[in-house]
Amino acid sequence: MEKIIAEQFEIYFKEYKEQMLLILIAFFILILIVQSVSSLILSNKIEKFKNQLKKNEITFNKHSELQIECLKNMYNNLVDLHFAYTALINPDYFSHETFKNNIKSLTIYYNLNMNFFHRNKILLTDEIIKQISVMNSRILLVREIYESEYNSMVDFEDRVGTNDPQILYSEPENEVSEIKARINRINSIENIKKFEIDIKELRKKIEEYFKKLIV
Repeated sequence: MEKIIAEQFEIYFKEYKEQMLLILIAFFILILIVQSVSSLILSNKIEKFKNQLKKNEITFNKHSELQIECLKNMYNNLVDLHFAYTALINPDYFSHETFKNNIKSLTIYYNLNMNFFHRNKILLTDEIIKQISVMNSRILLVREIYESEYNSMVDFEDRVGTNDPQILYSEPENEVSEIKARINRINSIENIKKFEIDIKELRKKIEEYFKKLIV
């Protein structure tokens, strides 16, 4: 009887071992399948991420190129505006016609700068946009002052019936004296003084942008 029981236990444990072995083998196969699938999914995700990074890098580089070109052109326009303003507040020649032409030049270069700004605003930094807004608010007041001055000179010509400075002022000394007085009066106005500060500040911010590129 004991021998039969022993044999039955032996058969049972043998079958149990075989079952456990099959379970372990199936478990390891399952683990390998899961690892393989996970590895494949991870590889795909990594590849997609790399592709997205590449696309973002291309987009970023393109945006940077456009921004650099935009600010380079904007700086050139700003320098022209600065030169026009300097010629107006500190001219080489104090003449009736030169003063009128300098006012026209300032208006032309101002319009050129503002048109460029509005067309390329999407490429500008927030800091530069903010300074342009400051400058723009100031020049509206400045332009009003100079347009008033320009109109008064045109009215003067209309009253006399000519734009010939020899007839308008009789003597060259009178012309120089009158134009100097006009310029000195305008230059004493606070907004006129501050406008050049605004231009210099905007130039400085663009210069700082390019300096950061080479650091």
